[in-house]
Amino acid sequence: MVVDDDEAVLGFLGELFRANGYRAYCAVNGANALDVLKSEKVRVCFLDLRMPGMNGEELCRRIKAHDPGSRIYALSSYAGSFGESKFQELGFDGCIAKPINREQLLQAGKTAFEKLEKCGSRHMGAAAIPEFEPISHFFTVQVPEGLHARPVTMIVKIASRFKSDVEICHGGKRVNARSVLGILSLGIGFGERFEMKAKGSDAGELLAAMADLVRNQFQDYLPGMAPVSENLTRNS
Repeated sequence: MVVDDDEAVLGFLGELFRANGYRAYCAVNGANALDVLKSEKVRVCFLDLRMPGMNGEELCRRIKAHDPGSRIYALSSYAGSFGESKFQELGFDGCIAKPINREQLLQAGKTAFEKLEKCGSRHMGAAAIPEFEPISHFFTVQVPEGLHARPVTMIVKIASRFKSDVEICHGGKRVNARSVLGILSLGIGFGERFEMKAKGSDAGELLAAMADLVRNQFQDYLPGMAPVSENLTRNS
């Protein structure tokens, strides 16, 4: 898993790991990362050290408390100044300097998984449980035209990249988020709030991608749409 509040860096690193055969989970902040860990058995993490709210050091402590055997690396521009021993004192297993060198990052990931395998880990960062709880994210539509064809098409395109089930809930109805006609049938207008709910092995990654879509691509075309909350929330 990669955690970084810089969405450009986050997207780049996620794609880099996927292109090299890894299942990569991406999170934009510490709370988002902890939500992913509630449903996914992630053993290797790369954490930005400086993030608003929960910083990388605090997130590292929480992850280690949950899974002491996990391998966690800091992503920091201070790597050269502090030295690796300083980061180890903070609980990290190592540090990758920013700007990030691709080969160094991939080698760190490979080494981490090799060490986990030697310790008897067979999950390699994949989902560890057969049943998954749904995760939801709420949005308020601030586009004057509401959820019309263009943003709906973008939502469907992102949803189709993942395996998890995903639906949109509004007005007591729920539809498949991979159906353009289904979403349009909800008639979600300006100022209205809707819930996106996902369930499956990559649900956290799916909703993180949707949040990125709203924060980035939608802003290019639809400046008025923004998420209600930065965090993913788990249903009780």
